[in-house]
Parts: sequence; C-alpha cells; structure tokens
Amino acid sequence: MGGERILIADDEAWVREIFIRALGERGYEVHGAVDGVDAYEKIRSGGYDLIVLDLKMPQMDGMELLRKIRETDEDVIVFCLTAYPSDESLRESLAEGCFDYITKPFDMDEVAELLARALDTRAVRRRDRGKDPVRAGGDVPRGT
Repeated sequence: MGGERILIADDEAWVREIFIRALGERGYEVHGAVDGVDAYEKIRSGGYDLIVLDLKMPQMDGMELLRKIRETDEDVIVFCLTAYPSDESLRESLAEGCFDYITKPFDMDEVAELLARALDTRAVRRRDRGKDPVRAGGDVPRGT
C-alpha cells in the first residue's frame, strides 16, 4: 500500500465518513463525493486508483456514473455499493465493469480488506504487464 487514491461516492454522509476515516487510517488518500455529478467531476480532475460508488444517488445514479468511468478509464477499480441488492443490479453492474459488489450494511474491516486485495491484484497485474516485452516496448523473442 503506497497511498493509493480512493474516491467514495455516496449521498449518505455517514457512509462517506466511515470509509474516509477507516481507509485514511490504513494509509490511503480518501476523498468523498456527495452524488454522481460531484464524483464524475472529481474523477475527471484527478486520477483515482479505486472508486466505491453507491448505485442509488441523486443527479446521476451509480450505473450511469460507472458507464462514464469506463468510457474514459478501464483500469480504475470500481466497487458498487447498495442497500437494495438485486440479481439484476448485480448482473448489470458486473457487466458494466464493476470489480465487486458491497451491500449495506457492511463490516468496514472486511470491506477494507477486500479493497486492499483488489489494489494488490491491480499492482501485480501492472507489474506483470511491465515485464511483458510486447507491452513494455522491448524486443520480442523470435523462434528459429
């Protein structure tokens, strides 16, 4: 963990505060957004490593925000958060590129571990991509 940037997009202040406090104590740089529009503006102005977004928010719901995020950034990890889980919303969010689904109420310690594992996985994949000679721009070994 190296101070990764995390955005919490939820219209409920208590949810944002719990995430900001708990993840901040773990060394992350955590920001909050009050709705989908606020979140989208913050995403466009500063790169985030991970985003947690509530599916039901005013002005722009979480699914619309997720689609906008994926139009511009396929690499950022996105977790969807909801108090109203359904099979349909789960399938739709995963199809749109959500990494995983968190339901309210949640255990913050478990969620923090889940987010940490996702960030660790992303770091390993990025490191492995850097070792790939084709992606790294190096010479490609040729068979004889």
